[in-house]
Amino acid sequence: MNELISVSLLTDVRRMIDTARARAAAAVNAELTLHQSIAAARARLDDKREPRS
Repeated sequence: MNELISVSLLTDVRRMIDTARARAAAAVNAELTLHQSIAAARARLDDKREPRS
């Protein structure tokens, strides 16, 4: 019985870690995407402001 509880606990902890890892990856991806789109918008704005040769 004690071994079953330990296996169940281990399974739950692994599941929580996997979920946390996936959430962290999604949050990092969203943040990087946001920064990339801000940088791209800034680059387009700078291109419009600079006179063409």
